[in-house]
Amino acid sequence: MKYDEYQLFTRYRLGYHTMFLTEILIVINILLCMRRPWASIMVQMTALLVLPGLYFITGAVFRNAYLEIGARHWVHGLCSMGIGLLGILVFTVSDPVLLQDGMVTDDVIQLAVGICWLYLGAILLIKAYLNFRGEKEGEEQA
Repeated sequence: MKYDEYQLFTRYRLGYHTMFLTEILIVINILLCMRRPWASIMVQMTALLVLPGLYFITGAVFRNAYLEIGARHWVHGLCSMGIGLLGILVFTVSDPVLLQDGMVTDDVIQLAVGICWLYLGAILLIKAYLNFRGEKEGEEQA
């Protein structure tokens, strides 16, 4: 993979925005938990890690600062979607308890992680399609 200054600058900028988003989510979580926790500690920490991570990965992929041009993104996308579907299937079969005593339980983590894998797979497939379309348009113009 070739790194250039644009990719590094974009990643630094996305990293800064991700840090800022994480700080905002931490403050919101603290405010929500002042009276009564909305979820178990594990769910709270998962949310505080996954949401900014998805923001960073989405921005990096669509700004060409994360993936190599010409790579087989569709293979990675399909594998990610398969992992996500498997996680959601295991979640539904395991007879989960979503709420207990007014709080979101740890069973939700498996569903959230499955949805995140589906989301990441969709992003990679969209990026693969955009790359394919761009290459095809480039060949038609030549």
